[in-house]
Formats: sequence, C-alpha cells, structure tokens
Amino acid sequence: MKQFLGNLILFITSFIICLIVGEIVFRKMIFSNNPTFKELQDPTLYVNTYTEKDITLLLDDYWKLAYLFNKEIKPPKNPHPFLGWIGFFNWLTLEHNEEENLKEKRPVLLYGDSFAQCVKNTPCFEHILNNDSLFAENHYLLNYGVGGYGVGQISLLMDSTIKRFKNPFVIVSIMPRDIDRTILSFRIGQKPYYTIENNELKLKGLPINSNTDEWLKENPVSITSFMLNKLLYSEHSKYKNLKIGIKEAKQHIIEVNEKLITEMVRKLEKSETDYVVLIYNTLFLDDYDWRNDFLYQLLNKLNAPYIIAADLANASYEKQKETMEKYIIPGDGHPNEAYNRVVCEELKKYIFDSTNYAQNQLKNHQTNYLKKRLNFFSKKIENDINWIKLIEEKALRDNIKIDSSLQKDALYIFNEFLKEHCLLPYQKN
Repeated sequence: MKQFLGNLILFITSFIICLIVGEIVFRKMIFSNNPTFKELQDPTLYVNTYTEKDITLLLDDYWKLAYLFNKEIKPPKNPHPFLGWIGFFNWLTLEHNEEENLKEKRPVLLYGDSFAQCVKNTPCFEHILNNDSLFAENHYLLNYGVGGYGVGQISLLMDSTIKRFKNPFVIVSIMPRDIDRTILSFRIGQKPYYTIENNELKLKGLPINSNTDEWLKENPVSITSFMLNKLLYSEHSKYKNLKIGIKEAKQHIIEVNEKLITEMVRKLEKSETDYVVLIYNTLFLDDYDWRNDFLYQLLNKLNAPYIIAADLANASYEKQKETMEKYIIPGDGHPNEAYNRVVCEELKKYIFDSTNYAQNQLKNHQTNYLKKRLNFFSKKIENDINWIKLIEEKALRDNIKIDSSLQKDALYIFNEFLKEHCLLPYQKN
C-alpha cells in the first residue's frame, strides 16, 4: 500500500509538473513574435465569446488579448484622464471644434459612439442637419459622438460638457451593444467603467494610465490556463458555446446600465433639458438581440422619450420597396447616408416640438411594444408547419380561435426569450 501511494503521489506530481511546463511553453509560443504561431494569436481561441444569432458578447479578456496579440492596435498616445480616447473636441477644455459656429442658435448636442460619429466618407448628422435650411435657421448640431464609446463614456462626456451650453437639446445615441462596453475596463485602450457596490453605481478605472503595457501588467488577462481555454473555446470545440459565466455577465450588464441610464435620464429631467434617446439599432438580426428589449423596457418604465432607428429604416425601405442593405455600409454594418437621413428627419420632429411629439411617440412605443414582439414571434411559429398543427389542435381543444391560440404561444416564447436573457417576463393585461 505504501508503495502504491508513493507511486500515485509521484504520478500526480509528475502530471502537474508536465501541465505547468506545458502551459509555460504554450504561453511562450502564443505570445512570441514567431510567425509560425500566428494562427494561435486569436483571442476567440481562449475566451468565452458566446454567440447568439451572430451577435457576440465580448468581455475584458477578449480586448486585452486582441491588443497583446496585435500590436497594430494603437491606444491613444495621450489619453484623456477620465474619458480615454476622445473625438472632435479639445482635450483640455472639451470645447467642441465647431462650437464657435453656434452664435445665437440653439445648440443640439449629439452624444454616442461610432454610429453617432459616423465612419469616414459618410455624410453625418452635422452635415445633414446643419445644411438643412429649416433646421439651421435656429439650430446648430455639435456632434460629440466618439467611436468605440459605451454608455458609461457617453454619460461622462455629457455630464462634462452639457453645462457649457444654454438651453441645449440633447440626443443620447445608444447602439444596443454599447451597454456591453459600460462594464469593460479595456477596449481600444484602458477606459473608465462602472460596477455596482452595495447596490450603488461606482465609477472605476480612473485615472487613465497613458502607458498601456504598464497598465496591462498591473491588470493582466484573468485566464488561468490558455491550454484549457483553447480546449473549451476554440472554433471546433464542442464546448465553444457553453454558457459559462454568460448569465452572470448579462445580469451585470443589465444591472449597471439600468442604474446608469436611469441616472442620465433623471439628470436631464431635473435640469429641465429637452432630450431624446436614439436607439440606433443595427439592422441585421436585430430582433434577436436581447439588448433591444432591455432598452425598450427600461425607457418605457422611465417614461423617457426615445426613437427606434430600426423601425424608421424598416418603414422607409418597405415603402421604397428596397432592402435593408440600402441603409448600411457593405461588409461593415455601420449606418450609411440613407439611414442617417431617415433618422435626421425623425430627430427634427422631436427638436421642433420637443414636448407634444415626444409624448405622443412615447405612448405609441409603450402601447405597441408587446404587439410588435408578439407579431415577431408569431411569424416564427407560422414558419414552423409542425408548430402550426399544434396550434390548431390546441385551438380546437380549448374552443378558441386559431389566432388566439397563436397569440398565447407567441406570448409564451416571448417570455421565455426574456427570461433566458435575464429580463423580466412581460405580463399581458
């Protein structure tokens, strides 16, 4: 027995030493500059990037590895101490580059990410609206959008600049996946982020360290074993889409953003500032994204005026008998000029009649939310022949109309969708 135990201990010790040595060698390989190991320098091989309908949740470790594997990713050389990277405004004062053009006109301030800032060579909001004679007669839009920003940075920038202006109209543009970025400590570079402590919202990650490599040494990737993670998450692994930590990540994203967006709305209302939240949706597969339902439910609850950009685009291209591809940049997904112009037309209605129009549209959103979602899930059922047969059987059994039976099942799968994504089920009155 003693010999057996001794051999067992020796085997276990040898096995652990082999794993440790293997991990060390593997790390040397993947972090080397040798082109032989280039294929191993892919963050998705080592982190949980759980994907739903081509919509992927990317957390801190992904972005840190993206930088470490690809030195062509350049964080800002001189990052702002509490914003990180910045846009078209002064680093020190945050004065917008076009602020002098305001003169006596009412400032319209646009905050957001790259959907607000627009990609190169795309006519953007300031180009469209400031060259619109009806808008430009009494208004001037200053675009404070910054590519890569999350809701946290958008909120910080708005808080830091809004007091510069008298009687502004504020547009808070949120691309739904911006809510993921709120909890990230690193993306293009180090950034401010929010968390919750003792049920209170806490701002973290400040001040920004201008030396990215130094910051990453102090805040390394949290992966314990790259070899094990590669087994779990590489492309052909049967474990790739395991929901390890995904539910917790979603819950954290929802909790932080609910508090943050509520705080933003309350500040704007307390200061009696006219505003609208622009939900600038992506168009492909957008109905599958739980982030939209989170934003719709929250803004409805807050009675905050908001625009659903996807609805505007859908109505426009259906009317023009076009496809959604006419509204996005090919192979990119960002809005093009056509999408921006559709949104600008709706923004003008809010700006010109900030009280009545906003209230009427909010009532429409609140009334139609459930109807739209049930229609979406009803169509999914109708496309399933076997499911439709079950609907007909249940309608006959319960002595109700087929449409009523269909609506009951649609409400059921809608609520299951919400619960799956850590959102509260919708109770039909």
